Amino acid sequence: MRSEPASRAGERECALPLPASCRSIPAARTAWNLLVNVAELKTGETVLIMGAGGNLGSIGIQIAKNVIGAKVIAAAGSDERVKMGLALGADHGVNYNAADLRAEVMRLTGGKGVDVLYDNIANPKVLPNAFYAIGPDGRLVTAGAHAGPNVTIDFSHLYHKRITIKGRPGYRAADVAKCFAAAVEGKVQAQIERILPLSRAAEAHRLVESGESTGKIVLDPTRD
Repeated sequence: MRSEPASRAGERECALPLPASCRSIPAARTAWNLLVNVAELKTGETVLIMGAGGNLGSIGIQIAKNVIGAKVIAAAGSDERVKMGLALGADHGVNYNAADLRAEVMRLTGGKGVDVLYDNIANPKVLPNAFYAIGPDGRLVTAGAHAGPNVTIDFSHLYHKRITIKGRPGYRAADVAKCFAAAVEGKVQAQIERILPLSRAAEAHRLVESGESTGKIVLDPTRD
């Protein structure tokens, strides 16, 4: 297991024009990096997306399905969030609070397991079971641990299945233009639930902390 730097030596940030439809870029560039550069997800492979109703999860579904052409299993903690993942293009959805995630994934993959497990939550009650759903030569990639950080995994499964675990937040500067292009083509779109003026910042925080919102809450200082 290793954590790698967000950028490579010699790589520089650059300024690029922002198309009007590209509000999803901050999450898209991280998801792109995890799936394309770190996991090296291929067309036809199967990826299990954790937190399908969240920002990185919803963007990950779209990149995996619409850009890479992978098979996507969306996992979330409620039926509403699973439906959101399916609406974004996931092939299958699993509510891990209502079903055995490992058993469902193994059933959906014909007993093989997934090629990639994409996580940014590190839920200690859910991730250990999801880890068992990784198949031979599978990869676990992550860029977050807000529900963790300590998670127990079975090392016998790790070495028997030859699993690779990589944590790499951030992105490669060269991928930003690719994210712009995917957004312009309609392949990747941010899930924004509501836009509020800055004067309602306290309300925005309450909405986020409640865990009830299924999209991003945006504060716009130009609104009254």
